Amino acid sequence: MRNARFVAAAALLASCIEGPEGPPGQKGATGPAGPSGPRAASEMAASAYSVAGSPAFTPYRPAYWFSCSAALDLIGQTGALGSDGIKETQLGYVVTLFSNYDVSTSCIASIGTAQDGSGSQYYPSSTVGAAHGNCIASSDYPPLDGNAGFWQYSLPVDPGPMATYNDAPSLLDNKSYVFAESDCTVMRLGRDAVWMDVSLASLLQ
Repeated sequence: MRNARFVAAAALLASCIEGPEGPPGQKGATGPAGPSGPRAASEMAASAYSVAGSPAFTPYRPAYWFSCSAALDLIGQTGALGSDGIKETQLGYVVTLFSNYDVSTSCIASIGTAQDGSGSQYYPSSTVGAAHGNCIASSDYPPLDGNAGFWQYSLPVDPGPMATYNDAPSLLDNKSYVFAESDCTVMRLGRDAVWMDVSLASLLQ
């Protein structure tokens, strides 16, 4: 009787012991795709930047470039302020607008061969300078006084790129020149990285 119980217990114990792992079964069907993860920051930035209606650009590259120049007659034959038919004053203004709205400016103001002033600035997008495209070039007209005059260039949407003379109490103080479409060359960098001619009005709209 004891032997019979021993054999039964041994059989039960043997049935509880895990046998060796069998071969893997057949692969089941692929489940549905999960939701898309968040886009990379660089991808979001590249699709977010669009300047004045232009195609989306990568986070940092030139978007627009323009150069404006003009010649003015501001000094007469006697050397005093006036006109004599000779455009002795040369004004020049160059701006690069980047896809992240940073702005780079350079400018010149010369009076014949007597004076030749220039300036350049780089403005991050969050600054007042970037909003106005400011650039200053020294230029002192007669009669000479204790103040040094200068032309200040800016880019208001209305009336457009302009230069304003500053030198109180000179008669030219606050004199402004607005560059016309014919004074300027404007280029836009396309999606294919090729520069193309565009109008000044398309930049300002």
